[in-house]
Amino acid sequence: MAEPLEEQLLAAIVTALESMTGTRYFGSEYPNIPVVGRDPVLVNGLASFPYLAVYTAGGGYTLGEGEEGLVTTGGGLGYENRFSFFLAGFVQPTSQFSGDTWRLRLRKDALDTIAKLTAPLNTLPQLRSIYPDGESEFDDGELNGIRLFTQRYRTTFDDVLAIP
Repeated sequence: MAEPLEEQLLAAIVTALESMTGTRYFGSEYPNIPVVGRDPVLVNGLASFPYLAVYTAGGGYTLGEGEEGLVTTGGGLGYENRFSFFLAGFVQPTSQFSGDTWRLRLRKDALDTIAKLTAPLNTLPQLRSIYPDGESEFDDGELNGIRLFTQRYRTTFDDVLAIP
């Protein structure tokens, strides 16, 4: 049995973000290979930067009717599944660049990498849309100049409830 669509999406995003190695759009590499995890972390628990976290947003899911309403499809009841998740990125300054520079670079790189998944996400054809929702939040850590950004994403799936 396959994992839920939401889990499949988050796993695909982690895989895509893990590929952010080598020379990047800004002309150089990250100071370390980005580490990607599935849980938010305590800043002082991080051993390597940059660190990216992909995790579900609070508030639950929205299940509803799509444009066609609820439909019967393939032995199930088709519906629209709207799901939210967060992307968080943590960086530290280096001798060459400020924490702000690394934060802005990592944010753009991660946003661009996730955007490429929508064209289309071949491994998850039920995904209808994925987009950043609202403002990116920036925060300055108190420990070793760590910088943080968070970005909420919203997705829409065409999903099916199995009918016994």
